Amino acid sequence: MIMTLLPLVLFGAGGHGKVVADAAAGNWRVIGFIDDTRTGEHGGYPILGNQKALEHLKKEGAHCIVSIGDCAGRAKTQEMLEKMGFTMATVIHPSATVSKSARIAAGSAVLAQTTVGPDAVLGKGCIVNTCASVDHDCAVGDYTHIAPGAHVAGGVTIGTQTFVGIGSCVREYCSIGSRVVVGAGAAVVTDFGDDVTVLGVPAVVKGR
Repeated sequence: MIMTLLPLVLFGAGGHGKVVADAAAGNWRVIGFIDDTRTGEHGGYPILGNQKALEHLKKEGAHCIVSIGDCAGRAKTQEMLEKMGFTMATVIHPSATVSKSARIAAGSAVLAQTTVGPDAVLGKGCIVNTCASVDHDCAVGDYTHIAPGAHVAGGVTIGTQTFVGIGSCVREYCSIGSRVVVGAGAAVVTDFGDDVTVLGVPAVVKGR
C-alpha cells in the first residue's frame, strides 16, 4: 500500500528552515518555502514566494510550519497563519524518541536525536532542537525553543517564548518563566521569573 504524504510548506528560509525540512522529509511532502526576503531555492526546495503566495497554497490544502528559530517571530507568524485558516503541522524527525504519553501541540518541531519523555507537554510552535531532551512530566509553554544539546530534567515548567540555550541544562522540578533567555552552557538549579537573561554555572540573572 502506497502512503500519500500530506503537502507541507515551511515559512522561513533560513538555516533553521533547512533543519526542519530535513526532519519533515519522508513523513511530509515538502513543497517548498515561503520567505519575504529570499528567492530561488533553499536546502534543495523552491522558495515559492512571499506572503502573497499563501492564499493559493491554502486553497491547495497545504499544511504549514513556521521554520523561524526566534521565539517571538515564530509566535507572530504562526498566529497569522492560524488566522488565515492554515492547518499547522507538527514535524518529528524519524530519529527522535517521543514517549507515547507525551503531548505535542501543532506547529512544533522535534528534531534529530532528541528525546521527549513520558507525560511531557509541549505547547504549540515549540522547538526541541538537535540532540536536546525534555524529560518526564515537563510542561513547556508555547513557542519555547530548547536549543541543540540542551537538557531539561523531569518535572520542569517553562513559560512561553523562552529560549534555553545550546548545551545548557535545567535541574528537575525547576520553574522558568516566559520570555527568558538561558545562556549557552548555563546550569539552571533555581527558579526564575519572566523576562530575564540567566547565565553561568549555577545560572544567575544577568539582565532583564
